[in-house]
Amino acid sequence: MFFYNPMDPSYVRDPYPMLQRMREEDPVHYFAPAGTWFLTRYADIWSLMRDPRALSLPADQMSIGAGPKRQDEGPFQRAMRKWIVLLNPPDHTRLRNLLNKSFTPKVIARIDERVLEIADELLDEVLQKREVDLMREYTNPLPMLVVAGQLGVPKEDRPRIKLWSDAIANAMDPIKGYAYRAQGDKATLEMFAYLRGVVEDRKKSPGEDLLSLMITAEEAGDRLSMEELLATSMLLLFAGNETTTGLLGNAIAALLDNRDQEELLRARPSIMPSAVEEFLRYETPSHTTGRVLSEDLEIGGKHIKKGARIVCILGAANRDPAVFEDPDILDLRREDNRHIAFGTGHHFCLGNHLARLEARIALGRLLARTKHFELTERNIQWRDTVALRGPKALPMRLTPAA
Repeated sequence: MFFYNPMDPSYVRDPYPMLQRMREEDPVHYFAPAGTWFLTRYADIWSLMRDPRALSLPADQMSIGAGPKRQDEGPFQRAMRKWIVLLNPPDHTRLRNLLNKSFTPKVIARIDERVLEIADELLDEVLQKREVDLMREYTNPLPMLVVAGQLGVPKEDRPRIKLWSDAIANAMDPIKGYAYRAQGDKATLEMFAYLRGVVEDRKKSPGEDLLSLMITAEEAGDRLSMEELLATSMLLLFAGNETTTGLLGNAIAALLDNRDQEELLRARPSIMPSAVEEFLRYETPSHTTGRVLSEDLEIGGKHIKKGARIVCILGAANRDPAVFEDPDILDLRREDNRHIAFGTGHHFCLGNHLARLEARIALGRLLARTKHFELTERNIQWRDTVALRGPKALPMRLTPAA
């Protein structure tokens, strides 16, 4: 009988053999220790995420681990209740309509030059050192600098944002999040106190950044409240940091394991757009997403009752051989790439254009300014979280381009 164990060290290192077995033997799997259903097939996940009866998992049900449950709702959970990714219609529809104006491809394209500047500034320092932890020196700071800059956060305050973001990421993990809830509460209170001042400053002196656009966005006479502005800014700083950092780290790790694809991308930088899509599919950074049923539903021949929690393993769906040819092979020229790394349905990731832009530029500049890179340690250590997939560190030796 199949038993899903996401905390097994071998799963943390490489989840795909277990996910393949799960997809073949028990694709709609009930994980008794957490009282939660797990889905691994693309078709099941695609259908569920587009089904109006599958609601976003409430903030108080994010942690499904077996740790002690808090009866009170702390600052972290209260803030999450305002996150668009955890709202359902009509609240989600209202907020989405307001935020859509701030995240159009045209708006994001205006950030292009700044992302390029940040990438080159970071690489100037990285290439002087030659041997660095590329996660700490490049893939971690780049997304934070981009999003924080668009929210009006001064450069000297960005290390604080990173610490708060890391605490929130740990508190969100579906398996071990309960152990980090107090840290998440503390980070939320400190981040909100800080962001309130940033929002007030932008109200007085608006610019063309994302925060100014969110403040001035209006739909049928409606605007974002202060609570919504704070919660959305918090979400952007967290999601824009953690998931894009994971995307960049995963892409570099994939190239280290697939040198032929690295050579291809160096020789043909024009394929970078399709390469980014393949990196998203091959090693999906937002590895899982949760839903709760508003009524009974049949999935994959199993009857699941109203109120049941369901975790969709996007990383498993994106390697489903029923959809992707040779799914365990990294193919940067893959044409039919219908991955769901950004989700689907009305919760399709609002920041997908920004993440793609950052990845194209950050990876493009890294390859353009180096002629070779390699790990200085034998194996990559991966983050031991279920929700987010990415390396803990990338200790590397880089050879600058001539």
